[in-house]
Amino acid sequence: MEAAFLDVGAQVVGPCGTLEAALAAAKNEALALAVLDIRLGTATTERVIDLLNQRGIPFFFYSGQTLPDEMRKKSNGAVVIAKPATQQDIVGTAAGVLTASNLPPSPS
Repeated sequence: MEAAFLDVGAQVVGPCGTLEAALAAAKNEALALAVLDIRLGTATTERVIDLLNQRGIPFFFYSGQTLPDEMRKKSNGAVVIAKPATQQDIVGTAAGVLTASNLPPSPS
């Protein structure tokens, strides 16, 4: 996945193989977008979602697992791509999420 993003000119932070590393990146890095797995080891990335939401950083999931209900509620309809996926699917989803996050809110 890292190579796919580098190939299109993105700067990549990570991969973060532990929850602690993911939390640090979500808290401290200048991120335009995050790609999360649902689990890192035995822990979920729910606390990472909280930090990303607080900072207004869009994200999506790339995982071989099902998104738990509590995480789904916090994820504001985030896309979940099932593993395995093509690099084109991952980069295309990233572009779509970034585009959607830069759209003005729709009128109510």
